[in-house]
Amino acid sequence: MNTERKSTKAWLDWSLTATCPHCLFENDLVEYDCYGDYEIAKKIFSNNWDALKNYEIECQNCEQEFLIDKVEY
Repeated sequence: MNTERKSTKAWLDWSLTATCPHCLFENDLVEYDCYGDYEIAKKIFSNNWDALKNYEIECQNCEQEFLIDKVEY
């Protein structure tokens, strides 16, 4: 019997999208966040989703600003 323990990598694949209320574009908030200070990721991974209420986003398509109302799972 082989008792050697093997290991493997674990992969976390996460996404967060928000539809722009102006042009209906599906914004990738993970990509949006990576160009900043990772405030969205910090709030998501610390289970502080409510802190994203009224977080301002600039649409990646039409460049209009909008607010996050809430995050749903």
